[in-house]
Amino acid sequence: MKWYDKKTEAIFVNENTVGEQMKLRKQILAACTLSALFFGSTCIAQQDEKALFEQCLKSQAEEFQPLARERDAVQRKYSSRTSAVRYIIRWLEKDPETADAHRLEEIATLEAKLEAFKANANFTSAEAIKDVATAVESANVMVEDISDELNIAIKPLARKKSSLQRKYEKQEKQLKPVLAGIFRESGGSEATTGLTRAYGSFSYSAGIANASYKRGEDRKTVCNCFLYLGNDKKADEELGEFADKYPIASRSKYQLDVIVGSCRVSAYSTDKQLLEEGLDAAMSSLVDFEKLERLLAK
Repeated sequence: MKWYDKKTEAIFVNENTVGEQMKLRKQILAACTLSALFFGSTCIAQQDEKALFEQCLKSQAEEFQPLARERDAVQRKYSSRTSAVRYIIRWLEKDPETADAHRLEEIATLEAKLEAFKANANFTSAEAIKDVATAVESANVMVEDISDELNIAIKPLARKKSSLQRKYEKQEKQLKPVLAGIFRESGGSEATTGLTRAYGSFSYSAGIANASYKRGEDRKTVCNCFLYLGNDKKADEELGEFADKYPIASRSKYQLDVIVGSCRVSAYSTDKQLLEEGLDAAMSSLVDFEKLERLLAK
């Protein structure tokens, strides 16, 4: 026997329905809040990644690349001197009588080595070739001296680079997984199916990230991909564009270089199966260009 009437039943049912509706609203609100938090944190993470990437590009352009150019200039200066003396040693050992003629010929054709060859005329003089062994030994000592001078000249630059590496050590660790994501975990095209990323690295000071890919259990590297944050190559108009979008800097049977904004992406392989489909397809499959564009976007 029921202890409540129809009116009471109606009120009970109505209150129960309202309770269910309120419960549903709370569930929806909770879901929306979680979604907002998730997407919000994702956006914040992406902004942090972009900020790290932009800082790395800035430090490359303003600190690391000028330092590398300065170091290269110093090395070229000393390399030219060493190279000239090594030429003289070779001429003396091969045919002392023609050594001086070779020296004069090089002076006329190689302006970059002009100063070193002129300064070392005593090694190829008529007096010097009377005792070739002594002349060669003296020249070898000079090469060693130049090498010592180079080490002294380079040392301040090497210390400055080490200081910069320590300065950006934290940023390098933070940015490494971000740039690793530019290279996909595995291939998706016909030729790259079965390829998996086996190794990856990133150098903040060099501004280079790379990944190597292997096929199955094979230990042999099938393809190497590189990301250069400081591009030093120009687009070759005759080669056109990669994917109708990115200018191609260079192309050979085994390597493809394309320019993406201020960066350059390179793929290298000698694998027959992969090359049959083409490096273009391999690069499209293994490199996430959309992610790189997002990082480069202003």
